[in-house]
Formats: sequence, C-alpha cells, structure tokens
Amino acid sequence: MKSPVAVTLMGLLLAACASAPVHYYSLLPAPSAPAAPRSARYAIEILPVAVPAEADRPEWVARRADGSIEILSGAQWAAPLDEEIRAAFAAELTGATGAPLADGLDAVHQPVLRLKLSLRRFDIAPHQPIQIETDWSLGAPGHARLQCAERFSARPVATDAQTLATIRQWQDALAQQIAQTVLSWRNDVLPPCP
Repeated sequence: MKSPVAVTLMGLLLAACASAPVHYYSLLPAPSAPAAPRSARYAIEILPVAVPAEADRPEWVARRADGSIEILSGAQWAAPLDEEIRAAFAAELTGATGAPLADGLDAVHQPVLRLKLSLRRFDIAPHQPIQIETDWSLGAPGHARLQCAERFSARPVATDAQTLATIRQWQDALAQQIAQTVLSWRNDVLPPCP
C-alpha cells in the first residue's frame, strides 16, 4: 500500500509532466447562406500570401513591448498562416463579389484580376496591442496594378478567442475594401485605394 505522501508526490510529478492543451484556430469565416448569384466581370486569382518570417510558424507569435518575441504554443493555426489568410480572403471575396476563383487549372471565361497580399507586420497576442500592416496590389495582366497599404490596430484584449475576433475584424474590413475595388475595376482606369 502506498503512503499518502507518495501518492501526492506522484500526482504532482504527473501534473508537472502534463502539457497545456493546444487550441487550434482558423481564419476561415463560418459557413453562411449562399449569396444571390451575380454576374461577375472578373475572376479573382489570389497569389501566395507573404507573411513576416517570425509569424510563419504554426504557433501564434507575440511581440512584447521590450522587443522580445514569445511563442504561444497553446494557440496554433489550423493550417499554415499564409494558407489560412489566402483561404479566408478567397471565401470572403468570392462571396462579396460573386467572382469565381481562377486557380490556373480550369478555363476561365472572364478576365482575371490578380490579388497579392503581403503582411509587413502581424503582431497578435492577448494583453498586447494588435497591429497588422498589409500591402496589397490588384491588377489584370497587361494592365497597370493598383498598389495600396493598410494599417490596422486595436486595443489589447484578454483571450485568444477575442484576439481571433479582432483579427477577423481586420480581415473583414480589408476584404470589403478589396471587394469594392474589384466591383469598380475598369481596365483603362485604376480606382483609387480605399
């Protein structure tokens, strides 16, 4: 028979060895009712998304006020961050514009607008200000490209879920800006940056 002290020590050792649970997050919007079909003048091709090297990992990365970087191993992306962002913008833009995606494999019967997203800064973490800086460009082959920059900042929030909701606010706002640009695009005239 084991003594109560031995049982307590074994319990403490097992608790110390147990790792914190990992939570996986996605930027894909929740499924919604299909939008009314529209006749789109363009198809959209979303090029690979550039993300900062320090954020290009499964775990969430936090930049602290002193300049240090902390890896938040308990919060991870469901897919690589660049693919999460690309898939999320594909879903939002096709829903907002009615434009099909041009994946390069299927025959596309409309002109193609190519979207390039580059994140210069992606500072996200609970209890820290959220700052996201994005360069994006849009254009049709053989025509001038529109190049824009967008800066998003938000006050600190307390939880991973609130952080994700804030990132989705950035995503929704930027997707709407880009969708409005797609809908107003003319080959011979570049619309202004929103």
